[in-house]
Amino acid sequence: MKPIAIATSIPYVNADPHIGFALELLYADVRARFLRTREHEVLFGTGTDEHGLKIAQAAAKNNRTPLEQTNVYAERFKQLCTVLLISHTDFVRTTEPRHEKVAQALWNILMERGYVEKRRYEGLYCVGCEAFKTEKDLVDGKCPDHPTLEIQHTAEENYFFLLSKLQTSIEGYFHLHPEFVIPEYRFSEMKEFVKRGLEDVSITREKEKIGWGIAVPNDDSQVMYVWFEALMNYFTVTHYGVEDFQKWWPVDSIFVGKDINRFHSVMFLGMCIALGLPAPKHIAVHGHITVDGQKMSKSVGNVVDPFALVEKYGVDTVRYFLLSQIAMQNDGDFSEERLREMYTAHLANGLGNLCSRVTNMIEKYCGGVVPEVSVDGPEIAIERHVMSYDYSGALAEVWIHITNVNQDIEQMQPWKSIETEPDATKKALGHWYYKLIEVAKALESFMPITSQNILGQLKDSSHITKMNPLFPRLS
Repeated sequence: MKPIAIATSIPYVNADPHIGFALELLYADVRARFLRTREHEVLFGTGTDEHGLKIAQAAAKNNRTPLEQTNVYAERFKQLCTVLLISHTDFVRTTEPRHEKVAQALWNILMERGYVEKRRYEGLYCVGCEAFKTEKDLVDGKCPDHPTLEIQHTAEENYFFLLSKLQTSIEGYFHLHPEFVIPEYRFSEMKEFVKRGLEDVSITREKEKIGWGIAVPNDDSQVMYVWFEALMNYFTVTHYGVEDFQKWWPVDSIFVGKDINRFHSVMFLGMCIALGLPAPKHIAVHGHITVDGQKMSKSVGNVVDPFALVEKYGVDTVRYFLLSQIAMQNDGDFSEERLREMYTAHLANGLGNLCSRVTNMIEKYCGGVVPEVSVDGPEIAIERHVMSYDYSGALAEVWIHITNVNQDIEQMQPWKSIETEPDATKKALGHWYYKLIEVAKALESFMPITSQNILGQLKDSSHITKMNPLFPRLS
């Protein structure tokens, strides 16, 4: 099968990871795991974005060097991957020498191809975004994303990426690739943005102002703008400059939040065109998470810690709740109360109870030996959902099967029918046993521990015993 590469965006390491990026990791992880079940070799990259002024300022505030600062937080993001059972194959830190080498090599190509030039720039700058702004970007003279920060007036020499030269090429690419940005309405937003006219983008900062960054080749006065070189991590993770780069490029899917859609769907696309390389097949854009209807904010004190959540409820509970309740295409709301309700209804009383009931009855009525039945019918139809990034739809499909089997049990009442129709009852138990196996296989990409647990306890069809509760009752 064709090798496939997927990646997440790389988060900025100026704070601990929150549940929003945890969800992005899970979206990518499900796709990676599912593709592996279909015999694809998968490269799955994630990492951390570690340069820029905010990092340098945070380091100074904490009496650390910038590298010491990034070491602390990069480790936290690595730990998050471990805690969430993310099946990534590589983790790129933008402070690594391999990334610096790739970024500088690509810079030289863009220069040679005439897509980078040096100019003097005067204008407005938001430290929070680490980006230049125009008047039309501001609301009442403030950056809408950082309203508490003063907009700075700046004048300096920078290198610019000549994105305006790519206006026609980008519009043409959009026309020829109608599934480039997922979902469709996010693609429409990018088409409207491009239609208004693309402007050249400043891609360096003066080193004396922002020393923490990758050096611009042949110009000691400049460092690369953090967002420009961070996008190059997708080339780093797919081994640009190494023999197997063609094996992995172009990337199948890059998962990004809606706030950075423009950087990927326009800026990064422009970079790929300028470099003469194919663009990623899909930019998969997800929404943001609110908490009990409010935007997550440190000042409000409602930032959800994914580490604490996993410790309290277990990793598969967290994976199931986020993937089933927050559709990738939209913003979603997190509520711990709703998580507890879902745990009880779907996991403890639904899946867990079904596994206990079926295995208990096979042990009790069949001596622990699964009755022989013909196994037919298709597997649970989740592929179309997963491949179209509809993870909540895939899990809904699985839970239809769980609900149907539970309803069949209630309708048949095998604890009664075993006396009057023993053969039919045992045959039904055999079918339900195989339904459990189907469910466990369908959950493999979503709830890996639960899937393995169920399959492990069902593997010996000649020795089935009552399964212990998969999801104990919450106190």
